Amino acid sequence: MSVIVLGSVNMDVVLSVEALPKAGETIAASAQNLYPGGKGANQAIASARCGAPTAFFGAVGDDDYGAVLSRNLEDNGIDTRGLKVLAGKRTGQASIYVSATGENSIVILSGANHDFVFDDDGGPMPVPAGAAVRLAQFEMPLAAIRAFFDVPGGDAGTRILNPAPALPEGRPLLDLADILVVNETELATYAGAPVNGDPSPEAVIALAHGLLSRPDQWVVVTLGARGLVAVGSGDKISIGGLATEVVDTTGAGDCFCGALAARLSAGEPLSDALGFANAAASIAVSRRGAGSSMPTLQEVVARLGR
Repeated sequence: MSVIVLGSVNMDVVLSVEALPKAGETIAASAQNLYPGGKGANQAIASARCGAPTAFFGAVGDDDYGAVLSRNLEDNGIDTRGLKVLAGKRTGQASIYVSATGENSIVILSGANHDFVFDDDGGPMPVPAGAAVRLAQFEMPLAAIRAFFDVPGGDAGTRILNPAPALPEGRPLLDLADILVVNETELATYAGAPVNGDPSPEAVIALAHGLLSRPDQWVVVTLGARGLVAVGSGDKISIGGLATEVVDTTGAGDCFCGALAARLSAGEPLSDALGFANAAASIAVSRRGAGSSMPTLQEVVARLGR
């Protein structure tokens, strides 16, 4: 199967700082860089670099950033016929602080991303049909995500939802996904638990079980350097983190989602695909930038020693 991504496209304006600023604090940056980003674009690039035929649906503005980001997707071998260029709109932008330890703080200006709609009148961009691995996140309009997953005829393939950033109003869409991918903060938000509650593996697993809406659904919780845990109605998969030198965590979750989609589209069992995605993310955090940090299939295979 192929991978179809519905998602955001942003230009990331990255400021390198010694430590993330506290509320009301003014600090100096040591460098500024521009990187292609947006959760959707990052995930699509990760999928394509990991060997999957990948198509992208989203929107940019008719500005310089939009032109640069469109070319970047094309240069990564992504089918961009589903990428709209919206006249008079600004391309999405992210302002990102990255500390010396690789941690980040991000503020998003949605721009054209939140003006995306599928055309229901037979126009140039209807909801894509046919079985595929479908991947979406919450940097797009919720109505578009629902249309993307709720395919007429029910032949949507495998639907992966990364409901980030955490939006309580998006909670009903979680039931449409076959695989949910969340981090600990997002898990706590959707489970209605304190964000700084019990971080034990048992607590994470219990909260993840609470998000399951049907027997064939999986909830994957990424745990950063600790790896991940995935739960189904009667099963559990745990994978430990891989030692790596962390340079920049921006886009690590996106890398994980894109790599997971790519390996599932190739027919790998979920446990193997999760291990592959975990290794891919461990490579991404060792590089600067988001979309630019996504590894190739060969690099991940080498990391796993296959």
